[in-house]
Amino acid sequence: MTKRIKLTPLFVVFLFLAVSGLNTLYGGELDPMSAKLLSGKTVQADFGFPPYKDRSASSIAEEITANGYDGVYYFVCADSTVRKDIIAELQKREIPVAVMLIATGAYLPANERPEGWEKWKMEFTSDVMDSYQFMSFVHKDYAEWMKHRVVRLINDCGFDGFTFAEAMYPIADGLERENVLYGDISPAFRQAFKKDTGNSVFPEFVDTAKANYYKKIPDVYNDLVEYRIKTVNDFYDEVVNGQGGVREKCPGKFVATWTLGISLPQGLEKLREWEGNDIPSMIRRVKPDMHFIQTHAPDWTNPQLKPDYPGTYKPFFDAVKQTDPQMPVGFQADFVSHEDIRRSPQWVKRFYEVCGRMDIDSTTYYVFGLRWNVYHEPPRLCSVKQIWKDTLVLSFDQRISKDCERIVAGRKMITDDKGTQYSVKDAAVDGSLLKLVLDKDICGAKEAKVLLEGIKDDPAYRFERQGPWQPMPKGETNVIEKGVCLTLPVE
Repeated sequence: MTKRIKLTPLFVVFLFLAVSGLNTLYGGELDPMSAKLLSGKTVQADFGFPPYKDRSASSIAEEITANGYDGVYYFVCADSTVRKDIIAELQKREIPVAVMLIATGAYLPANERPEGWEKWKMEFTSDVMDSYQFMSFVHKDYAEWMKHRVVRLINDCGFDGFTFAEAMYPIADGLERENVLYGDISPAFRQAFKKDTGNSVFPEFVDTAKANYYKKIPDVYNDLVEYRIKTVNDFYDEVVNGQGGVREKCPGKFVATWTLGISLPQGLEKLREWEGNDIPSMIRRVKPDMHFIQTHAPDWTNPQLKPDYPGTYKPFFDAVKQTDPQMPVGFQADFVSHEDIRRSPQWVKRFYEVCGRMDIDSTTYYVFGLRWNVYHEPPRLCSVKQIWKDTLVLSFDQRISKDCERIVAGRKMITDDKGTQYSVKDAAVDGSLLKLVLDKDICGAKEAKVLLEGIKDDPAYRFERQGPWQPMPKGETNVIEKGVCLTLPVE
């Protein structure tokens, strides 16, 4: 005789969680657009960069679409510069957009900070970090201010989700340097640490002769390591789950947590100590919809970094799954932040192949407008769309020069699949789009052969950084060679 199991209401709840995973329990049901961020090939973009100036939001969205991305993390440094029109155009194309903020507010302009923000600043053992303005996680009023900022951005701008980048205490290997670099050591942090842990002393990090030198008081120092982790997680949790936070005020929106990874032995333990990043406790505390591992600066600044380096981050991915087997894992890379480490298309292709074989649900990289192709390759035609009986729009993978209007004027540029040739009566450039008005109507063409010779990009709209530190020259104009044609379907 078969014994029947009675499905009590409580049993049904547990069965549902076992099938759907803690992710559903954590954030509730996501909006359809927000849920798209749980997987796929995404990209980080700062739309304040030069490549996005003097062009339509539609052309920007088309350029991202042409490069095959499934989602965007909109890197916002200044709230006043957010382009709602770009967000809307991406969403029209079924591309979700999450807002990404620096947790410490490091790049936020002074005029967008609240009165009295100076009291929140971290302090360090060296003046190396004085050019940055890192806010400390121990300040409850800073967490409250940031919480309202995030909610406002999501709801006012129509973002599909949110994440913090670099919710950490800078900086990697600071205690191992000849000139020790460690923080936060501000009076406010010292006071909070003593009050919250019951310790009467705060460790010293520079003067090895002092009685409270951190290596001489290991128990206190261990308390500090755990306290830094706790304050990072508490801050993140308040913004997401606190009263008036993202979960309450922005229901259905995607939330991701981020911690750093690094290609070092005992990397998990090192980043707990160095920067207050602990994957298990962050996931348990914040209860995100996805957890990202961010490539650390010692790795991405290495010109010799191999494209299969994601394999060295496996302990970090494993830590996510060990904490919650159902938690989607994201991985962030930096391919482009300066000329010496801008990765070639072959390198990037190999990187994605390696990620595809690992337990990684989503990838992203910093940052779209600085990629190799923009600086080193001529524009690539991605699609041909007929928008009127005599008008085509050519979509390229990057911005093209306004001079292309002159270059193609009068040219026999299009040949359809019936052998009919069309000359260009008029042309207009909008970012990565080239609109062509032809000398006659196109009737029923399924394909178009496009003569592309002379089409070029525009170095004037490239980001440039001068000086000896991480230089990024604008570079030369990249031009499509003579005689180059490409045949594509007419959409």
